[in-house]
Amino acid sequence: KQRTEALLLARGWNTPSSLPPVAGEGEIDLRDAVTVMGRAMAALLVAVRAESLAEGGAKVLTPEKLRHKLPAAFEHLSPHEQLFVNTAAPSDSQVVAMGWRYEALNVLLWALGLVEELSWPDKVCDVAHCVSLLVNVNADPDALVQDSMLRSRTDILDQLDLHLRLHWLLRDAELHSKPG
Repeated sequence: KQRTEALLLARGWNTPSSLPPVAGEGEIDLRDAVTVMGRAMAALLVAVRAESLAEGGAKVLTPEKLRHKLPAAFEHLSPHEQLFVNTAAPSDSQVVAMGWRYEALNVLLWALGLVEELSWPDKVCDVAHCVSLLVNVNADPDALVQDSMLRSRTDILDQLDLHLRLHWLLRDAELHSKPG
C-alpha cells in the first residue's frame, strides 16, 4: 500500500489513506498455473468471439467454429462467458464488455510470467502478442504451462493494490467531474 501510494503521489495523484490495503500474502490462495492457463484460454476465446461479432458478416465465429479452433478453452469458461459464447446475437454492450477480455488475458499471461511486464494502464495491451502466445497452445496447453511459472504473491498483490487505487481515482474523478 505504501509503495503504491508513493508511486501515485509522484504522479500527482493522492488516494485517501482510509482506502484499505489488499489482502496480505498469507491471506490469499492463488490458483495453480494450469488453472490460470485455462482462464487465459477462456479469456482468449471470449475476446475473439466478441471481436468477430463486432466485425460482423462472414467473420462471425460461431460456437461451433470456436469449439473447433479452441476446444480446450470451453471447459474453463465461467457461466457468464458460456452464456455469451452461446448467444447468437448478444447486445452491443455485451460484445464491447467481452472484447475487453483481451486485457484480462494480458494480466493472466503476465501472472504466468509469459508477458514480461504490465505496462502503465493508459493504453490497450498488445493484443497481437497475447494472442500469438496462445495460438499454437490449444492442442496442448500443458506444454506452455510447463514453460511458465506463476509470479510471486508479492508481485501479484502489488499489481492488485495499484489497480485498486487507480480504479478508485478514476471513479472519484467521474463522480466529482475531475479532469483525468
